[in-house]
Amino acid sequence: MIFKTFNSQQYIENHSLEEKGQSDGGFNIPKAGSQDPSPTEAQIKVSFTSFYGDELEKSRKTTDRLEEDIVKYRDLIKANGHRGQIAKLTVSLNNIYSSLKQRINQKHQKYKAEYNSYNQFRMVHELARPCDLKSNTYKAWSLFLVFVMFVVETTFNTGLLSDAIPGGILGALSVAGIVSVINIVVSFLVGRLALTYF
Repeated sequence: MIFKTFNSQQYIENHSLEEKGQSDGGFNIPKAGSQDPSPTEAQIKVSFTSFYGDELEKSRKTTDRLEEDIVKYRDLIKANGHRGQIAKLTVSLNNIYSSLKQRINQKHQKYKAEYNSYNQFRMVHELARPCDLKSNTYKAWSLFLVFVMFVVETTFNTGLLSDAIPGGILGALSVAGIVSVINIVVSFLVGRLALTYF
């Protein structure tokens, strides 16, 4: 909505108000102490009121439509419960954030404790290089690999010894199993006690 501006200077020129004012003054209109306006003053008041009255009437339809839209959207907001939904989502997100923050803090405290233990272990054992800490998954796969190696070696040796050792396959399996155990144990000891420090 844009209201037009009342151009007073143009109105004075169009209606010759200076001449009319001088004329009214010459005839002493209005008389001193009179509460009634002169014809010229009455004309100015009517013109001014009419101008802004017309502008307000033009904008009334727009303002009425805006008021109807405001009422309609306000009712829609109440009906849909957006505020309630937003409040519930806010509470839910805050709960999720608090839970995640607590879990992260717990993990961080655990990490700090393990890291301090790791540094203490290095200091106690005077280790110059970082410790090679193996995960449980790595350890499980290592044991599985050792078991596979034992089965493969035992099977292969059994096939080779079955014809050379009395007792057939059972005898060969027994000897092959003992040899495999000895090989694996010796390999473990060499790797653990000797090759670890190279």
